[in-house]
Amino acid sequence: MTIEEIKQEVAEHALHPLSGDLVMAAFYKATKILLDQDDRLLSLIKKINSKRQMSSEYFNNLLLRAVQNVVLFSLDANYPLGFESQDRWTQTWNEILEKHSDRLIDLIVAKDTKTTVPERYLSLRFLAKILFPHKSIIVADLGCGLNLGLDYAFLTKHIVLDLKDHTAAKLVLQILSSVPSSLKVAHAVDRENPSDFEVKKWELSCRYPNELINVKTKLQLIASLPANQEKIKFINQDLSHLEEIWENKKISPHSCDIVFVATAIYQMPPKLQSKIILQARNLLNSHGVLVVQDFGRIDPKNPENLTFKASFAQPFSYRTFITSQKLGWKFKEIFRWSSGRCREVMEGSDWNDFAKDIKL
Repeated sequence: MTIEEIKQEVAEHALHPLSGDLVMAAFYKATKILLDQDDRLLSLIKKINSKRQMSSEYFNNLLLRAVQNVVLFSLDANYPLGFESQDRWTQTWNEILEKHSDRLIDLIVAKDTKTTVPERYLSLRFLAKILFPHKSIIVADLGCGLNLGLDYAFLTKHIVLDLKDHTAAKLVLQILSSVPSSLKVAHAVDRENPSDFEVKKWELSCRYPNELINVKTKLQLIASLPANQEKIKFINQDLSHLEEIWENKKISPHSCDIVFVATAIYQMPPKLQSKIILQARNLLNSHGVLVVQDFGRIDPKNPENLTFKASFAQPFSYRTFITSQKLGWKFKEIFRWSSGRCREVMEGSDWNDFAKDIKL
């Protein structure tokens, strides 16, 4: 990533903040000016770049999360209240650069964004019901984050839906309103244990500012969340070394009906992205399906692969893809979501071929 690429991303987020978040907009506006005026911030970015390679898109996403962590737990526990102005963020940046720059660097070098939104698992609940309507299935969730999604997808019989469904006959809402598929066992995989309170504090920082109105209540909430359910088994594993899962007999190869990877692969370097997709396929049985949900596109040169260069700020850039042995390992785009919060869905480019065989 270059400074110019980062500036372009910051400017884009300042104009078009995710979910129209005013605190986020103010943060990026202040950051945009500092990038032109403050050598301390430029020096900080150069140090990060020397320690970790990532895209400018992902850096800007991670930057906000790391800054939120510093603010929440070192500067102002009432955040985001009072942070709607650019001036407040300029003051906060000065304090961070003076007193907390080393911590900010450590967070961005060591951490990744986490899935904290159970609605991202609506697609998994839908696809499991369609693809395996009469089978008790085995699922692997690679990059499970706070480990909220599997319970939401399979163990919650009836979910309250606040979803704008643009699919034909509102098919998604029809399926989601029914009882979910039967779950035999689910493997929740992540390199950080979601039961660790420090990890939960970081995951709190990964939420949008407008989701952090009452920090103390949020902390009490995540402190009480169970790390595992009877059918959901957590596996501590870095996705960059996914082969260790079967080498260490944590999950048997060719054993899963569905492997689900949400908002994780875009964080990885390009070479590792392709590797994770191939290794995830190795966990599937002969009828299994790999589901990748991310800011991606099907590679026009190789439909067995995905590219991850879509802008977070672009509406409906967050998408759901499936592939399987039956499909010749070619990816098919099933859904497009208005954002990573998954509150609005429309048909993907391959929806018609997928939906024609659905029987209600």
